Amino acid sequence: MENDKQLTPLHPRTSGGCIASGYRLYTSAFRRLFRASWPVAVVYAIAMAAMSSYYISHAIPLMGLQTIVDPDTMQRLWLRTTLISGALGFCFIIAATVLASYGFSAMREHLATGDVSRAPRWWGRLDVKTLWRTALCVLWLLLLSLIYGGLTTSLMMLAQRSGLTSLLIGSGVFALALLFLLLPLCYTVYRAILAERFSPAPPLSGYLSGLGHWGLLFVVVLITGLATLLLTLITQLPALILYAANIRSQLGALQGDELGMPQGMWWLNFVVFLIGGFIQAYVHLSTLFPLYYAYGTIRSEEDERRKAPLFSE
Repeated sequence: MENDKQLTPLHPRTSGGCIASGYRLYTSAFRRLFRASWPVAVVYAIAMAAMSSYYISHAIPLMGLQTIVDPDTMQRLWLRTTLISGALGFCFIIAATVLASYGFSAMREHLATGDVSRAPRWWGRLDVKTLWRTALCVLWLLLLSLIYGGLTTSLMMLAQRSGLTSLLIGSGVFALALLFLLLPLCYTVYRAILAERFSPAPPLSGYLSGLGHWGLLFVVVLITGLATLLLTLITQLPALILYAANIRSQLGALQGDELGMPQGMWWLNFVVFLIGGFIQAYVHLSTLFPLYYAYGTIRSEEDERRKAPLFSE
C-alpha cells in the first residue's frame, strides 16, 4: 500500500470523509492485516461459537423448566449455567480485545509511517505494546460500563417502586444523557492507545476536545454502527436462521412436542457459528478505522487551534 496523501490521518475531515477514508484504509490494508491477525480471528470465532452454542443448548431450555423443576435444583442449574456462560463470555472479551489490538497496531504504524507493513511470517504477529494499551483501555471501559449500568438500573428500579411516571421518564432521560456524555470516550481511547507515551490512568485525557466535536463522533459512530450491523446480519444470516430454528425447537420440546432436530445438533451449531464468527471478526474490525480518522480530525483541529494567535490583527 503506497503512502496516499488522501489517507493522511491528521487532516480535518467531515464525518463522511472520516467514514470513507477509514473504510478505504481498511480495504487497502486488508490483506496485510489478515496475514497478521488470522490466528486471533480463529480464536475469536471459536469463543463466539462456543458461547452461542452453549447458550442455545443450556440457557434456553432452562427458561422453560422453571415451572416443572423444584426451586433448589433450578437455582443450582442457573448458577452453573451462569458461571459457564460468564466464563465463555470472558474468553470472548479477551479474544475481541486481542483482535482489536491488531487494528490499533495497524493504525499506530500508519500514523507513524503512512503505511501498514506485511507480517514477516504466515502465522501472524503480535504487537505486545499495543495489546497492553488496548487491554488497559478495555478494562477501564468495562469498569465504567458497570458503574453506568449499576447507576441507571438503580434509578429505574427506584422510579418503578415509587410509581411516579415523571420520575421514571426523568430517570430514562438522565440515563440517555449520561450515555451521550460517554461518547467523547471514543476520542480519548484512541488518543491513549495511539499516543507515543502511554499512561495506565483512565483514558480521559482530551475529553473536552472530544466533547467539543460530539456531533462528528456521533455521526461517525451512528453510520459506522449501522453499516456494521447490516454487514453482520448478512454474514451471520445462516447462523441466525439456525439459531432461530434451535430456539423454536427447544421451546417446543419444553411444551411436549418432539425435538425435531437431528442428533449432533450442537456440533452443527458450533461449526456454523465458527464460520460466521470468523467472517464477523473482520466485519467488526473494520468498525475501528472510521473512528481513527475522526480522531485524526479532532487532533488536527485542536493542534491548529493551539497554534492560532490569541488575538487577530
